[in-house]
Amino acid sequence: MIRAIKHLIDGPDPGDVLFECRDCGTSLGTGSETCPECGSDGVVRYEL
Repeated sequence: MIRAIKHLIDGPDPGDVLFECRDCGTSLGTGSETCPECGSDGVVRYEL
């Protein structure tokens, strides 16, 4: 959560990668294949 707030204020660090569920928008850990919140396997990777 604190890292997300830091990104909003300072912007992302070069090379940062964000994994997010396409269905519910939950931020996921690196390399996650399924969402722990909704069980979806629709995970997207954003390179910031």
